[in-house]
Amino acid sequence: MSKNTNKYTKTGIENKIDSLDVKVESINTHLNSIAIILEKNTVSLFEHMKRSEHLETIVLNIKEIELKPLQKHVTMVHGVLKFIGIISLLVGIITGIAGLFHLI
Repeated sequence: MSKNTNKYTKTGIENKIDSLDVKVESINTHLNSIAIILEKNTVSLFEHMKRSEHLETIVLNIKEIELKPLQKHVTMVHGVLKFIGIISLLVGIITGIAGLFHLI
């Protein structure tokens, strides 16, 4: 009896080819599912970027609107404190000089 008498019997190579076909199909299916996930993530990323840009614009506008009066106030307080410091320094110097004249 020869090996090729039965037409329906697969050879070892044919079985390996069939096995590879199954594996390739499995990989293709997996790659397709990855492509779908990637597409969804890309859409989600663009939506996130759009919201982020919008929020950054809002934050910049809030900083400009709310911080200008506060910055003016801080500058004024710094000026007043410097003035009080200069006056205190002068009073200290005058008091020191007056104390020296009392000792002599």
